[in-house]
Amino acid sequence: MNIDELALLSLKDLQAGFAAKEISPVDVMKTTLEQVSKTEAALNALYDIRSDEAMKAALASERRYARNEPISGFDGIPVTLKDSVNAVGMTWFHGSAMHGKGVVATGDSPPAARLKKAGTIIFAKCVMPDYGLSASGVSTSHGVVHNPWGLQWNTGGSSAGAGASLAAGIGMMSVGSDIAGSVRLPAGHCGLASIKPTQGVIP
Repeated sequence: MNIDELALLSLKDLQAGFAAKEISPVDVMKTTLEQVSKTEAALNALYDIRSDEAMKAALASERRYARNEPISGFDGIPVTLKDSVNAVGMTWFHGSAMHGKGVVATGDSPPAARLKKAGTIIFAKCVMPDYGLSASGVSTSHGVVHNPWGLQWNTGGSSAGAGASLAAGIGMMSVGSDIAGSVRLPAGHCGLASIKPTQGVIP
């Protein structure tokens, strides 16, 4: 599988391919990580990329599908998390250089916990602007996130890294957060679809 083939698949297509054993979680994860290596230097969208862990998780997922025992319909799906969404062992900065080398999370936020329970593969964190208080991709902790449609263009924010990486074909979905447009703006800037649930419906 190459990135052009993967980019043509909807999430539903990928799930069906996994279930039918026509598509391998290992191949999808390998293709995803290859795309990271090809684009990340230009985009600056991701950090804390867990390549080895992701491939091990993909192999475990592939084995579950081979036994017809996937954890859920999301088993093996590559996912990224916004900097501010904590996951055990991954580093958060909240976009700000004020946090120095970052803080290693000791607990899972509700979205991360639910994704793990469903068997998704959380393989990286997404760069965000300082404290999520900017409609751009400018972060003092990681620098500027660039839009893959035009490297000089704004990605929108604050879920900037999510928008840029997904638009570049990296992963099938990403968890951001949105108060005043933080997932909707990157989606609009990067040509994507986003969902902002009604306040209080989910954590």
